[in-house]
Amino acid sequence: TVVHVDAHIDLAWPSGTDPAELLTARSLAEFEERSTAAGRWSFAAPVSGDRITAGNYLEPALRDGIVGRLFWVVPDGFVSTERQRRRLERRVRRLGEANPGALTGLAWSDRALVASVHGKPLTVCSLPDLPEIEESVLLDIDTDYFVIEQISRFYPHPDPRIAQAWIWPEELIARLRGRVRTDLVTIAYSVDGGFTPLSCKHLGDDLGALLRNPGLPAPHRRVMSLKQQATLHEEHDNLPAAVQSYESALAIAPRDASLHYRLARLRYRQGFPARARVHYRRAVDADPSYETRHNNFGPIWLDRDRLAQAAAEYRMALTFDPRAAEAHGGAGDVCLRQRRWTEAIAHYRKAVELAPDSGPAYLGLGSACTRLRRWDAAEEAFRHAALRPGCKGRAHYGLGYIHARTRRPDQALAAYRTARRFRIDDVRIRLDLGRLYLRKRNLYRALHHWSRAIQLLPVVVRMGAGQLLRRAAWAFSGRRFHGLAG
Repeated sequence: TVVHVDAHIDLAWPSGTDPAELLTARSLAEFEERSTAAGRWSFAAPVSGDRITAGNYLEPALRDGIVGRLFWVVPDGFVSTERQRRRLERRVRRLGEANPGALTGLAWSDRALVASVHGKPLTVCSLPDLPEIEESVLLDIDTDYFVIEQISRFYPHPDPRIAQAWIWPEELIARLRGRVRTDLVTIAYSVDGGFTPLSCKHLGDDLGALLRNPGLPAPHRRVMSLKQQATLHEEHDNLPAAVQSYESALAIAPRDASLHYRLARLRYRQGFPARARVHYRRAVDADPSYETRHNNFGPIWLDRDRLAQAAAEYRMALTFDPRAAEAHGGAGDVCLRQRRWTEAIAHYRKAVELAPDSGPAYLGLGSACTRLRRWDAAEEAFRHAALRPGCKGRAHYGLGYIHARTRRPDQALAAYRTARRFRIDDVRIRLDLGRLYLRKRNLYRALHHWSRAIQLLPVVVRMGAGQLLRRAAWAFSGRRFHGLAG
């Protein structure tokens, strides 16, 4: 039995089976058997076996019988209102949509969602509704449980406007005591990915310290208490009192990285960038894991198109470390969205100078140069990006766009075909492909791609575009185009 205390279920279905295996079927019956037995296929690239990640490791464990029963303990806010319960239910139902038949019998039982996964019981509930479990369990705790209290519009990430603990490690341990027995606990920090803010990473450290040694020495407990006091002062915007609490804690634990990192953010907010930079360097010296691209909320704000907030976060990150390649890349992304092409190019160039293997920075550089019609520089950047893992599709899309604008139709067609093999497909590609085939006097292929472009448009736009396409086909019907007969 696993008790999974987390703001996320980590029960996604691995997608690692090569669909090319279907082509070796010798009969329709064999094809149907293979396609339904696997239930999941990876169309991105041919791979062998399942890809197990931190987001899906529980599913194969249930499937293979390593785990016989799963409790997903959600933050209290997930079931606090009817709206939150509906959102939670939708999240769980999507698991079934990804692999029909694997998740069955989903229903509410009092304040808990119950279902079966591969025939094994699944219970989704908050901590107050967790029943007493007599057997010894594997207790699996994710630190983001402490900071994501509700399913907000920022989910699966925390709300950057709050990003403080709603429950503390001591309280969690007290509430678990008497409900579960265990001799094995795993703690996931989830800082990489931005699910746990770096400023809250210490919650995992404190939880581990309390579990390893319930009789924690008084100085250590005093430091934990001062962190809580400082957090409350921050919530009420009493920055001087927060600084004083952290500095009192530093007098006890001078090499505590979390204290230095918290002080770095506070000093920056107070307008003391030099002091902020000193505390950040001390945090990294004490714990190198604090030197991460997730040391700010820039990616979360950028994903929500809140560009002013994202820009502010990247300015802070670059104040902490002017040589942070990812922060330069993020600042370039903000400038690109704001149509500040020259500034974007400067940030991207700095990012690739500091991290020559950064595929996303090369992609951004290519996009910014394309906007300014600097075709040679854009092509060079996209060619660099095409050599980096995970960037081939978007890089070849950029190359196809450049080749089409610089009158190299054959190269453009080849690049777009490569992009589509990596599942890069949108209206712009289809419109470009239509124009390219029309230049090659292949009306049939041009109309095919324009029809696909129309299908990708919203319904209202699609109706008007369809009429235009039919008129164009009629207008050209009396002329000779290669491929028209097809």
